Amino acid sequence: MAFQIQNGVLKQYSEEKGVTEISIPEGITEIGEWAFCGCHSLKIIHLPDSVNFIGEAAFNDCEFLESIHLPDGVTEISNYAFRQCIHLKHVTIPDSVTRIGNHAFHNCEQLNTIHLPDSVTKIGESAFENCQNLTSVHLSSNVKTIKNYVFSDCDNLTTILVDIPISKNGETVNISLVPEKHFSDVPLIDQIHMLRKKKFSVKMKTETKYSLLCRFLVLCPELPKLVAYMKKHFEEIFAFAIEHNFTEAIFIMLNWNLLNQGNIDGFIRLAIENTQKTGNPEIQLALTEYKYKHIEFTSIEDKFKL
Repeated sequence: MAFQIQNGVLKQYSEEKGVTEISIPEGITEIGEWAFCGCHSLKIIHLPDSVNFIGEAAFNDCEFLESIHLPDGVTEISNYAFRQCIHLKHVTIPDSVTRIGNHAFHNCEQLNTIHLPDSVTKIGESAFENCQNLTSVHLSSNVKTIKNYVFSDCDNLTTILVDIPISKNGETVNISLVPEKHFSDVPLIDQIHMLRKKKFSVKMKTETKYSLLCRFLVLCPELPKLVAYMKKHFEEIFAFAIEHNFTEAIFIMLNWNLLNQGNIDGFIRLAIENTQKTGNPEIQLALTEYKYKHIEFTSIEDKFKL
């Protein structure tokens, strides 16, 4: 018999030559530690609904495993559970799972989509490290703990969507954070804490922080703590927004009426440089119009030289 079972625990699977698909018997409640580790021929494994626990490294190095459906009742994906499953493309994670363990999907190079249910509250270290084909991830507002290197070396990951509470009645907005591959000094969880706790004075790489502030402003233009912080650092953030083409944020900040005779010309010069790079004069025209309406030009020559 290929399965070694004891008291409802599948202790070990003895790989059979040529077998690529198996169904684990009903009544099994636990997949033991290392139970399928190194089973290189298996492509599909059917788990019964009775399974509620998957042990550490249970499917580690099942290199040809392509997909797996975790049954309802599983509350944790243990450490190293699917590490080095380099052909794994699809995983169904049930709403019962609350924790993704350390290195759980490390080196799952073909994994292209992952849906983390709202029940997940903790994601362990390097859980999705080197998932080369992963392009987007959605983290609900229930995720409280994210360890280091969770999405490290995920070279195609361009979007990390995070639910951010904006009111006491549970209302949230969805914001795209900067993937960790773009910077080294700010863990993803620190970005999330800054937004969730509205502590915008935290130390963070300037480019990362200002990018987040401009993004968040577009979604929450009337959030008092956000607006207060950005007004306090207006000139630096406004210049950054021009240089990095955060057009929507710029139009919101224009309504604060913080441009004046002392700073407007410098911003217009930045906008001209932006126009030369992007070919889009929208920001330049907006600032020129603002000066004309609110500050006025000192001469007709001044107007046209801008």
